Amino acid sequence: MPLRAPFLQINIIHETDWLVCQLNIMVDTKPEIARLMQECFTLSIQAMVESILGKPLTGAIINVAHAKPSYHKLYSTYFHSTVNFNQTENTLLIPVNLAYVNNASGHCETYAIGQDYCRGLLNKIPAMAMSTGDQVKRILLSNPSGTITETEVARAMFVSKRTLARRLEKENTSYRTITDEILQKLATGHLRETKLSVESVAVLLGYYDAAAFRKAFRRWTGQSPSDYRLTMNPVI
Repeated sequence: MPLRAPFLQINIIHETDWLVCQLNIMVDTKPEIARLMQECFTLSIQAMVESILGKPLTGAIINVAHAKPSYHKLYSTYFHSTVNFNQTENTLLIPVNLAYVNNASGHCETYAIGQDYCRGLLNKIPAMAMSTGDQVKRILLSNPSGTITETEVARAMFVSKRTLARRLEKENTSYRTITDEILQKLATGHLRETKLSVESVAVLLGYYDAAAFRKAFRRWTGQSPSDYRLTMNPVI
């Protein structure tokens, strides 16, 4: 948002029963433009939530600062929750209990496979490993791929990012080298030992763009994921 639309600000407030998404328009603009921004904001959040729920978001509350537009009867077609006009602020209130609803588009079995494989690699690292590189590996394998940054790894080890880099350099390695090594092992393992699609493997490893995963895999192995799988499991 700060990059794409620096004139808008979203505040997230966690209340007891609601997750309040508050839209602040940071520039003076015509009422019809402000109304359009609010409508786009609400539709965007609604679409994201519904993609997780797998059904319409009907239990939310939409508060808008603008008055009823001439086309307000169309709101019920596009907005699936109650809309209150002429409010003091633009907010979308989402019931907190929706956070406990399973992701309709999630693949629990696929995630379990990835989790088990990470545990397998983790068990191969000595519990009392003294090297900095091994400590980094343990932290990375203990978290879902792509969910933890180098800064967060350093913080978990109670050192600065610069100190972590310096210690890894003394061991003739780097954070990038370690992450590539782990991702390569996970990727080749999934392709060799499971029937997961290349796209599913990419998501498991934190790549939300399958093309980026294919590019990285070719850099690691000199082959495409499909060619590697065919080499490891030739069709007879």
